[in-house]
Amino acid sequence: MPPALAVRLTCQACTRRKVKCDKKSPCTNCLKHGISCVAVERPRWPRGRSAKPAISREQDLCNRVAKLEQVIQDLTHSTRVTGDISNSCGETTIPRSGRSPKSPSETVQASEEWILPQPSVIPRSADSRDDTRGSGFANNTTRLERHTENHRELLSEPVRRRILVEIFLQQVDPILKMLHRPSLCAYLLEGKPYLDYAPGHPVPAALASAVFYMASSTLTEDQCLALLAERKGTVLARYKDEAKAALARVDFLVTNHLTVLQAFVLSLVAARTHDRSRRVWTMLSVALRIAQALSLHMTDPPFPVTPFEREMRRRLWHLIGWLDLEASLNRGSESMMRSAWIRTHSLTNINDDDFSFGAVDPLPAARSGPTETTLLIMFAHAQCALRALDLSHFAEPGITDIHMRQQTVDHFRLTANGLLAGCDPENVAFHWFISQIQEQISAVLQLIALRPLQRSPAFIPAEIPAPRMLALAADILERRQRMYSDPRAHPWRWFELFYFPWHALVVAMTEVCVCTDRWVMDRYWPTLEHTYDAFRKQAVGTHYDWLLKSMESLMSSARAARQKVVGSNSPGDEPPNSHICMDMASLEGSMLSDSLPDVPGPTLAAEELAQLPDQEATAWAQYGDFTDRFYEMNTIFDCGLTHPW
Repeated sequence: MPPALAVRLTCQACTRRKVKCDKKSPCTNCLKHGISCVAVERPRWPRGRSAKPAISREQDLCNRVAKLEQVIQDLTHSTRVTGDISNSCGETTIPRSGRSPKSPSETVQASEEWILPQPSVIPRSADSRDDTRGSGFANNTTRLERHTENHRELLSEPVRRRILVEIFLQQVDPILKMLHRPSLCAYLLEGKPYLDYAPGHPVPAALASAVFYMASSTLTEDQCLALLAERKGTVLARYKDEAKAALARVDFLVTNHLTVLQAFVLSLVAARTHDRSRRVWTMLSVALRIAQALSLHMTDPPFPVTPFEREMRRRLWHLIGWLDLEASLNRGSESMMRSAWIRTHSLTNINDDDFSFGAVDPLPAARSGPTETTLLIMFAHAQCALRALDLSHFAEPGITDIHMRQQTVDHFRLTANGLLAGCDPENVAFHWFISQIQEQISAVLQLIALRPLQRSPAFIPAEIPAPRMLALAADILERRQRMYSDPRAHPWRWFELFYFPWHALVVAMTEVCVCTDRWVMDRYWPTLEHTYDAFRKQAVGTHYDWLLKSMESLMSSARAARQKVVGSNSPGDEPPNSHICMDMASLEGSMLSDSLPDVPGPTLAAEELAQLPDQEATAWAQYGDFTDRFYEMNTIFDCGLTHPW
């Protein structure tokens, strides 16, 4: 019998972009957008008499009964299974009954068992939440894998959810410090009511669903198989649908509960890790409007709030502001919030154990050195600096004076260094991680101060030598690669998905176009090639898709410039200038000391542009042309004239 003919399905690019495919080879959509069309085919299913024989009614009933028996067996076994789930402070053994001893008043209704995980008592100390190098998540993962292998057939849904809570507390909570950790642990791990909500209330259940969704989004495919005995796609789809249903039950669009808004923001962050469309960017405006409806933008809301509520409201407000800024940087659009809305809502540098829900006394004094809130406070200062350097003049006027822009960058460095005083990056993995984040933010601020994302006639570029500008941009790309490839960043590697440094890549490529030094080319070209390839893979079918053509044109120019230099020069043994071989430490504080203009005028006239070095003027003009094309395309897509999805 001849082999069955293959059936052509929607190609990979159209599947990612969620558009209709005409199933040609190549398809029309891929030809139109210049994308490589990868066909997807499968054998034709047999039909008629050659098909698989139909199952009898009796056999079908037996199969259904067997499935029901298996479900009942899983529920029975879930109450006897013994977990071996470790956390950042050690191991915790779950009682054989699957429940921790509690009074009748702490008993959770049976109907919540599939919404909340089975409780377990997990002691935590304030000083044990950071893992040291060589331990921490690697040991934690090993124990969880051993637990999963031993009880794979007994891994019920409550056990999976308990594992996800542990993952959230270790991988998400340290970065997204928007929830009160002791209150969350009491609710999800000990079965106690959440804050002042009654047992069985749908609002805490919505928060629990968002926690499960967020935790599952940070796992890799291998981790999902090892810890949860399921593929990541299956896990994500389940908890995504559950979170959407839970938010719909509490009517999140018109809610008056801060907890509901926390659940909604968590769900948006989870979606941001795997949804590359502009859906999350659009829904962030909804989160901002809900926050304003709850008066989060007001320093003193028109109703009484306890010190605990005030602190949690400010944390959530700061996180929404950071997500707004991150989304605007990703799309090259204007942010919605103003820096004044952040400055007037100062956070307290304390740990969660320093205050509780029922306390009526004011919050304790801020601690010196790093705490659980330090990273969020650093994000707040970075927000204010980035919004001040914004030249779109959309939400507020930006700083155009180059001296003041540099002062803004230096002020952030000074403030961040003070916040991180006392860190132990050599022994505490999370201290090392936030130190790396601080260096990344400082470098990005320095680059934006010199090469703003938007063009303005009132901005005069500083006369920075081309190799130094190339070094600054390429160093951002190199540091990012090193940071997320380090084993110490493993628990928080999901944070890499939030922002791609396309701006640094653009600046580096424009500087390469005017660079005539072979040694500088050889030093930074591999980084540019690696980053550009990563961008291309990430851009297809995502919100970066419309930026891809401009990037390809700029990269073609950079490659032609490199080929010209390689063909005319031979590499030297030593760098021609000592200031080229440097890292960010040499850039801090002295980047503009010898290159700032005396008193910048209101506009950059033609004769002033001519005074810049020829290479730097060409690079600035080329960068300006790119930003013009960039924002022209951005306006077209945002206005809905073209729809690439």
